[in-house]
Amino acid sequence: MGWGGGANAVLRLLVIGLLGRLLTPTEFGVVGAALVVIAFSETFANLGLGPAVIQRQNLEPRHIRTAYTLSFVLGFLIGLLLYLLAPAAEALFRVDGVASVLRVLAWVFPVRGLGAVAGALLRRNLEFRWLANMSILTYLIGYAVIGVAAALSGWGVWALVAGTLGETTLKTAAMLYKRPPLRGRLLDISAMGDLARFGTGSALGRLPQYVATQVDNLIVGRWLGAEALGIYGRAYQLVALPAQLLSMAIGQPLLSSMSLVQDQRERLLLALRRAISGIALLTLPAAAVMCVLAGDIVEVVLGDQWTDAVLPLRVLAVAMLFRVGEGLSDSMYKAMGAVFRGAWRAWLFAVLVITAAAIGRQWGLVGVAAGVSISYAINY
Repeated sequence: MGWGGGANAVLRLLVIGLLGRLLTPTEFGVVGAALVVIAFSETFANLGLGPAVIQRQNLEPRHIRTAYTLSFVLGFLIGLLLYLLAPAAEALFRVDGVASVLRVLAWVFPVRGLGAVAGALLRRNLEFRWLANMSILTYLIGYAVIGVAAALSGWGVWALVAGTLGETTLKTAAMLYKRPPLRGRLLDISAMGDLARFGTGSALGRLPQYVATQVDNLIVGRWLGAEALGIYGRAYQLVALPAQLLSMAIGQPLLSSMSLVQDQRERLLLALRRAISGIALLTLPAAAVMCVLAGDIVEVVLGDQWTDAVLPLRVLAVAMLFRVGEGLSDSMYKAMGAVFRGAWRAWLFAVLVITAAAIGRQWGLVGVAAGVSISYAINY
């Protein structure tokens, strides 16, 4: 997973750099606003069925078939609802073009719904090498080939949409090939009940996590405009890349491994402490380098038109350790099945981010970034 995350990070930097020179901050802002709504909808797309499949100790074929069915049906319904409510989302952001983008991206939900349980089964079986290689290949084809080619052809906003659709479709097809649905009865009521408690708790925890990680984008887009959102989004993405790499390399295997020994509390605590210590050794130097060299990083990766992203990047980099550490704690909550205990803490974090970002917007992008960083530190 470290290899997969590292290669993905390099690819993403290259793609961000290419697209940053081919598209404008406003075009990134339009898609960024749409992706905020997409991320919110994902909270309800499969109601935590993937983590429930990973965490459950006694997983039977009836659970797997039921999870596949529910995941696809929920994905289809969420996609349809998002298609119908796209104009309302555009009005919320006050950014022209969001509705058109959302109506196309809405159909990633039934596609992702088909692959969500297959991916969970692969993680449950610790097949991370295959997942890492698949993730690299699908991102390479989806964004580096389809997305960049569309941008070169002058597609503008739709180049980013094409990249998203391409990667999602390829990833789902690959996972279904590796772990196809089982034949038999598609829906079992008792199996649905077995998965529902953990899945519901997981979804309740994901909703405030979504709010905490996306509300700053909503505040920037609504009150500071599409161009500001494009700039803030790229700064955020540069900070998120190393955080995503570490979460992929440690967080996902940690959840699967902890779930296997979920009744051995001391082993879980020792694993968490070691993981956080290891993360600190990596993230603190990386954050320091990013703070010092933010101007050079923005110029090399994005180009001259993105200089306004330098200060927000520096401020967001300060909270890198807190961002990754929170994800590791979340893995332990899920492994222990303590999703409801994790959910109320996540709601407190969401309220904190909303308050801090709303206050910070008075000082522009730097103020919003400072509010978000302080919130992550307190939450950690």
